[in-house]
Amino acid sequence: MWLFLWVVFVLAAGGFFLWSYHAIYEQKRSWKAFALKHNLRFEGGRLMDSPAMTGQIKGRDVNFYPQMVETLQGQKVAQNVIEVFLNEIPSIFCVVAKQGLIDFITSLELPEPFQVDDKEWPKNLLSRTLEDRAPELWFMQNSNRVKAISNLNKTPFDFAFLADTEQAFIAIRTSKPLTNPKQLNKVMSILFDAANKLEKEIQITEDQAPSIIAKPNDDRDTDVPPTDESKL
Repeated sequence: MWLFLWVVFVLAAGGFFLWSYHAIYEQKRSWKAFALKHNLRFEGGRLMDSPAMTGQIKGRDVNFYPQMVETLQGQKVAQNVIEVFLNEIPSIFCVVAKQGLIDFITSLELPEPFQVDDKEWPKNLLSRTLEDRAPELWFMQNSNRVKAISNLNKTPFDFAFLADTEQAFIAIRTSKPLTNPKQLNKVMSILFDAANKLEKEIQITEDQAPSIIAKPNDDRDTDVPPTDESKL
């Protein structure tokens, strides 16, 4: 009986290792092809490490990197973070995020909550600032800023928007390895569209909306070359 249970345990552990290795391998292969296409600096890390990328796409600074996150059960799991920076930095100090990024919100120690009085503003978000009503007024000055937050809230990822007068960026965090180039293009399209909306100082219509980084079918232009696993 004990021998049988031991064999089951070993097989389960071995299967989990192979699945994890395959997922990370596919992620490295896909991200490396994406980095080559957009001239990003790629770091594969050690064998079982998730990859990282940094550089610029369409004139915006971007970061892709793994992060260890502690769950409510006290377990540490690796998740992927993608950051897209705004070029026009607003003169406000605030953070807006989904509940899944409460650890990030807590680390900033911003004391004042705020809400935006707009029907499209998601009520489930965590919003904090050092100021009084400045962030609320900034969002309400342009409906596209509220729309950007609303669109980000509809994604399946945890997200945050942070501005501190020196920098401003949108970040998502997900346990998904995003091994498909189509997935990466779609995620970046959403983030770039939100960044464009947050930057615009004037009202724009959908027909006037700025072009986004990639269309969903752009993955056909991202060829994933065969890669020697030992070099990742």
